[in-house]
Amino acid sequence: MNRINAYFSTLMLLVTLLLSPVVVAEPIDFEMADIDGKQHSLSSYRGKWVLLNYWASWCGPCRQEMPDLDELHESNEDVVVLGINLEDASARKLRLFREQYSISFPLLKSII
Repeated sequence: MNRINAYFSTLMLLVTLLLSPVVVAEPIDFEMADIDGKQHSLSSYRGKWVLLNYWASWCGPCRQEMPDLDELHESNEDVVVLGINLEDASARKLRLFREQYSISFPLLKSII
């Protein structure tokens, strides 16, 4: 009975995938400066997985996830983490934050 259920589930999944409409999104690009003034564009990371992390220095969960995001960025050459800061903070304050948390991925300054 379990084999029949597994077969039926697999068959239904295949039918669903075959009958589902295909969605194609237009590629987008953006360019932002990091806290050191270097420009980063999304298109420059073509062929890689890009994780956009929106964060603020006052956000507790943001601070907690920084080491994990940095490890992901450092350990996988196919993944790029871009941290987009969403607060009105000086570049100096953000550089200190980067040093405190030993962040190696680019920290971009959003225009608020």
